[in-house]
Amino acid sequence: MDKKNGFTLIEIMVVIVIMGVLAAVGVPKLFGMIAKAKAAEVPTAAGIYVRLQDAFVHNDHGIGSWKDIGYAAPGDGKTNNFEYGDCVVAKKEIDKDAESFLGWSATNLSSLNECSARSAWGIVIDPVTESTVDFKQVVSSQECASLTSNWPVGSVDASACSAGATQTTTQPEPPQQTTEPAPKEPDKTEAQTDDTEKEKKDKKDKKEKEEKPEGSTCPGTNTPCSNDNKCSLGSGAEDQGKEKNMDCSKSQFSGCCACCGT
Repeated sequence: MDKKNGFTLIEIMVVIVIMGVLAAVGVPKLFGMIAKAKAAEVPTAAGIYVRLQDAFVHNDHGIGSWKDIGYAAPGDGKTNNFEYGDCVVAKKEIDKDAESFLGWSATNLSSLNECSARSAWGIVIDPVTESTVDFKQVVSSQECASLTSNWPVGSVDASACSAGATQTTTQPEPPQQTTEPAPKEPDKTEAQTDDTEKEKKDKKDKKEKEEKPEGSTCPGTNTPCSNDNKCSLGSGAEDQGKEKNMDCSKSQFSGCCACCGT
């Protein structure tokens, strides 16, 4: 029988050691690349701000806020990794004798490798003449400087900067309250007129009923005068009216209840 050869213990241990060395070297580099990829949005956003602010300086001879220069930070001021701040509240004139000040800031929301959370990147504006300024990029710590090349370490007080989203986005208008029209009241004049007409009619009916009560007799006859009588006018009888249900065309009712009309 052929003898099957396998890996020896020493060979397996050598492979494990090699894998451990590769992991020890490669994993930090991998995480470093991830952190740099997340921080890559900062130099791009800062470069756009510098170009817009520089154009505003040359055209308007002043320093403007984000709204003045037409700048919009990534994510309207806040992304998954950074929060951006506008450090210029309103347009200001350039004073060549004034000290430099912070115009733009970016703060990381979570730690990026050795760069701790809430570290800051900033653009410092240094007035040179009445129509020119210098822009300097600074970062608050050496650990964060490794994520963005050519950003020296400097003082960045981002607490003085307001959230950029409040400068670039338009606040929604509150919903307008609509007032439903009050229910229309019936026309009192028309209602009163209807009531008056009805009262007049009721009074008229009552008066006629009192003048010609049921049970009275027609002139020259003993026939009772009632609402159900059907009679005709006799010769010489005086037509005093008749009820609606009277049939005066039939001769059998001759001389009957000329008084029974309405």
